[in-house]
Amino acid sequence: DMGVLLASEFVDDNIEVVVGPAVGSNILASYIAGALDGVNGKKVQNCWTEKGEDKKFMLRPQFIGLIDGKRVLIAEDVLTTGGSANSTIDLVKENGGRIVAVGVLCNRGGVTAETLGVPEAKLVALLNIEFETWTKEECPLCKDNILMSQIVGHAKKLKE
Repeated sequence: DMGVLLASEFVDDNIEVVVGPAVGSNILASYIAGALDGVNGKKVQNCWTEKGEDKKFMLRPQFIGLIDGKRVLIAEDVLTTGGSANSTIDLVKENGGRIVAVGVLCNRGGVTAETLGVPEAKLVALLNIEFETWTKEECPLCKDNILMSQIVGHAKKLKE
């Protein structure tokens, strides 16, 4: 599975805790931690961030003690801007964790360890994809007057 494949990239990094950003990467973090558990004679734990009522990422109190002073791998499914990973990195650092690696299934935004604020960390993506982007003036659909909607399934309403 993808979690085991990604975990294989971090066998020599002495990971102690794998942290997944809210919702999308919780299960991935669990698979990676399971695959790394015991590899270096150490128990590898996993935890995740959650979005609070204010939509900011947070850690459950029991997770804070789990990451304090530990070597941490951030597990992410898809990096686009790095926003969720960056929020998770900040939380881990604020709570005493040391980010040694970031593992992602797909990096589609050209995100680097430097842009995530952890230039010393190892960043591994199983897949790197670059998407072509345009300004509104350059966009071929805009030039042909084809409407786009960010609200899935509502493009018809925009034409009316």
